[in-house]
Amino acid sequence: MNDRLPLLRNDRLAARAIRMWHVFAAAIAAYVIPVPVGYGLMKLGLATGSDVLGGFGFMFLFSPLLSWLGLVQAFPVMFVLLRIGWGGLLPTLALGACLGVLHVLEVAAYTGSTVWRRQLVSGAIFGTIFIAIVWSWLRGRRPEGLAPSPDKPTEGRV
Repeated sequence: MNDRLPLLRNDRLAARAIRMWHVFAAAIAAYVIPVPVGYGLMKLGLATGSDVLGGFGFMFLFSPLLSWLGLVQAFPVMFVLLRIGWGGLLPTLALGACLGVLHVLEVAAYTGSTVWRRQLVSGAIFGTIFIAIVWSWLRGRRPEGLAPSPDKPTEGRV
């Protein structure tokens, strides 16, 4: 097994080991994992008197109320990215950031509210965190499917 981390490209042939249900299970894990983390952060924030920790804990604790929409959008796109060879860490994080911003815009359009820059930034941050959980879960469960793209010679081209 190759322990190198695929930053940009993954091996398309090795990605055949990852099925759609693997990505779906990873999305479910990203849906469930933030709840106990958020509960712990809220308790830690209350114990230390830190409003920042408490606020992040609150957001993580109640994130399943809104994160399901982004995860439903993310897992088929991530499956396609893996299959075409662009399932590395950086494209996946970019997908999470874009879907987080899109999710904020969808909620704002539905509620008719004004979108502020900090809401877009927090959407991008949380989208990146959730997709990083999905990618890490897949990397832990199916490391052969997230192998780096094999190095190919340039064949005389410079």
